[in-house]
Amino acid sequence: MSSHHPLGGIDEYGWIKASRSLFSSRRRGEQVRNYDYYHYLCLLELPPEMRKAAFALRAFNVETARAMDVASDPKIGLMRLLWWQETIDKLYTKKPINHSTAQALSWAISEHNISKPWLKRSVEARIRDAQREVEDQQQRIMQLHTSVKPVVLSCY
Repeated sequence: MSSHHPLGGIDEYGWIKASRSLFSSRRRGEQVRNYDYYHYLCLLELPPEMRKAAFALRAFNVETARAMDVASDPKIGLMRLLWWQETIDKLYTKKPINHSTAQALSWAISEHNISKPWLKRSVEARIRDAQREVEDQQQRIMQLHTSVKPVVLSCY
C-alpha cells in the first residue's frame, strides 16, 4: 500500500507506519492473522479508514473466543471472560485499561460509535458457554469421586 501520511506510510492494517500507538497495530494484525485467517484476508480489503477498527473488533473476538482454550482450567477461562465483561463497561466510561486489545477497542468505540449492547452480548454468550463447561467439569469430577469411593470402601 502506497498511501502517504505526514508521519509516514500506511501499513497493510491501515495504521501509520511511523506511529507507535499504545495499542500496537502489528500485534492486532498478527493475532487476527494467526487465529482468524479468513477474516484477516477479508479485512485487508477494507478501506484503510475502516481497517483499523475492524482489526480491533476482530482481535477482541479472537481474545474472547480463545479465553477458554488458552486457560489451564475452565474457571480461569471464565475469569478472563468476566474480565472482558467488566472491561467493556470501563471502556464506555472512558476509564484507561492497560491491555493492548482493550485500548484498540476503546479507540474503535470512540471513533466509530460501536454498540455497547453488541459487545456485551458477544461476551455474555461466551460466558454462558464457559459456565456450562465449568459445570460439566465439576459434574465429571463428582462422578469420578463417587464411583471410586464405593470401590475403595469395599477393600476394607
